[in-house]
Amino acid sequence: MKKYSIKPNEKLNRELLIYGLIMFIFIIITYLSIDIDEDIELLILVSSIIIICYSVLFLFPVFILQANYSKYNKKTELVLLKDYIIINNETIQLDSIVEVNIYATHQYFSGHVGASTLTFNEYFYYLEIIVLKNKKYILTSLLGNDIDKSFYKYYPDLVYNKVKRFPLVK
Repeated sequence: MKKYSIKPNEKLNRELLIYGLIMFIFIIITYLSIDIDEDIELLILVSSIIIICYSVLFLFPVFILQANYSKYNKKTELVLLKDYIIINNETIQLDSIVEVNIYATHQYFSGHVGASTLTFNEYFYYLEIIVLKNKKYILTSLLGNDIDKSFYKYYPDLVYNKVKRFPLVK
């Protein structure tokens, strides 16, 4: 039995903080390397470019995905058991599951992680569980970063489809 509910992703927060500190260090280096009296416009330009790049590449995608995923799993409780799954006190028998679609980026599926990828690549994905009568359940990585691996481990006989795209729940 394995239980999941939303909890803060400390590793993601640590990465965002580290990248933010690196960007801040670049601004300080720029500040120290130019003559402020003559090149204040250059400092403002370089600082603005660094802040915009950090926001667009790191912060905005994380905020957008976090808000999107919270809509679907804000109060979700998931329990994985041997013969069935419980989502918010609703029991789902394994034989009623038609397929499980996993939506994530190419980098997530290929295992490329670290400084060579953007922060959202390894932390944001979601599972779409389709059961009989076309009912769908959305389980996001806010419930746990290993939720997909747990599904593979507990339920290897289910049909899994990997969908490579930006993992925004539509």
